[in-house]
Amino acid sequence: MVKTNTAHLQMSGIEKRFGSIKVLKGLDLTIHEGEFVAVVGKSGCGKSTLLRLIAGLDKPSSGTIFVAGEPLTTLNREARIVFQDGRLLPWKRVLDNVILGLGKSAKDEAMKVLEDVGLVERTEEWPGKLSGGQKQRVALARALMHKPKILLLDEPLGALDALTRMEMQKLMERLWLKHQFTTLLVTHDVEEAVLLADRVVLIKDGKIDSDVRVPLKRPRHKNQIGFGAIVEHILQQILEKKSEKTSASLGYV
Repeated sequence: MVKTNTAHLQMSGIEKRFGSIKVLKGLDLTIHEGEFVAVVGKSGCGKSTLLRLIAGLDKPSSGTIFVAGEPLTTLNREARIVFQDGRLLPWKRVLDNVILGLGKSAKDEAMKVLEDVGLVERTEEWPGKLSGGQKQRVALARALMHKPKILLLDEPLGALDALTRMEMQKLMERLWLKHQFTTLLVTHDVEEAVLLADRVVLIKDGKIDSDVRVPLKRPRHKNQIGFGAIVEHILQQILEKKSEKTSASLGYV
């Protein structure tokens, strides 16, 4: 994966309030072009809120989001977001869900994308007859049809069984390597974050609490040397525990 030092996304002093509740509190984060960044943290810490702000589906209460150096003031045309439930239209078949909003002329391209996600044989199937993993493949295909420069993944694998989740992790990494889009993955699974991401960012108390680089070679696996130490370090940060031994093994002390 070729990454650059160009800041694709930059968040400066981002705050988000819902009534009297402040979810994000002056968050600062820079993501470079082509990076795969995972965002972790306890429930309610603002992970999904951050993705919605980057997508332009909601606006920050204060602060600025820059996309390729330009302030984001409306929908982020460079980004597409995939949610946990896939959000497919049950009254439209797979192919029609993939070309939603693009018209019939997009069918040929849609067939190529469906082949890319392993669903070319299910084009005429109804969403209700698909498995959870297949629905998420359709959702990914729909996002890819718009050739996003930024792919936002909001717990897309959270409802899947373990085996399907592993298959989808491999698919997401393969698509990222092929299309080279900047990717943000929100997940509660720290092992998943370390498997996929260049960096794992922890949100705590509405701010970035830690930003851990993952220097492991790809493809990664859980028995890889150093994998367990990185996972443990991040978990300790989430649980507010500290271990000098773990930090030292990762080069943090």
